[in-house]
Amino acid sequence: MYLSVVEEKNIDENEKYFAGDYGSVHDGVEIMAGYTSDEGLITLGSTDIVKMKLEMARNYLELFSPQLLSFNLTPNQKLDFGRKIRKYYFKDSSNISDGWEQLSNFYSIDMFVHGVVNFAKLCAKKEKVYLYKFSCKSERNMFAHLLNLTDIIKDKPVTCHADDIFYLFNANLLPNKVDKKSDTFQLMERVIKLWTNFAKYGNPTPDESLGVKWANYTVEKQDYLDIGNKFVPGTAPNADEVKLWDTIFEESGYKLY
Repeated sequence: MYLSVVEEKNIDENEKYFAGDYGSVHDGVEIMAGYTSDEGLITLGSTDIVKMKLEMARNYLELFSPQLLSFNLTPNQKLDFGRKIRKYYFKDSSNISDGWEQLSNFYSIDMFVHGVVNFAKLCAKKEKVYLYKFSCKSERNMFAHLLNLTDIIKDKPVTCHADDIFYLFNANLLPNKVDKKSDTFQLMERVIKLWTNFAKYGNPTPDESLGVKWANYTVEKQDYLDIGNKFVPGTAPNADEVKLWDTIFEESGYKLY
């Protein structure tokens, strides 16, 4: 689903937020953006649907054609790019039937990661951007199970799309309250502190209280923070995958940023 922005009408003397050139909305505003480590799980569906998708992955290279490019590629380009991408994730097509993790990784980069990283690159030309990869693991990571993916992931710890929300807000969907003396509660406190610091100061780590310094993202250094059970600074998240996607987009003639 894609939604466009509609310019606000004049209502009495109220100030308009969206008006004129939407490209300037973020001028002078710091940005915090990121993704979870297992975003693609949200696309998998039931066990039967996963089996169907893996069978399609075996037989149809076009499945791996990047979604954003799909309407602008020739049939030969779709096959060529699909072949390169399938080889990257599955190596040998005979092993595809057991590859739900590889399929999830493909959907993660195609639908979330590549777009978020390039959004960060675009915005970093003018503004301070704080990029994160969210990988916390605890009993709060329930979204994959709420999507009925338990039979697929079994007891593997994952951080699905929307799992980060459960560390920031109370959720009636979760069965148990968090013990304030637990490690999970302390982790939630630290995560929330990043967001409230950013809201207050435009910087998620304005001091040393969280034991880490989160450097803002630049095209040159590509700093980010892995928000896991420990906060770990790094550079160029998902570098190999992003490089592959960048190459394919450039070969297609698509301008990234």
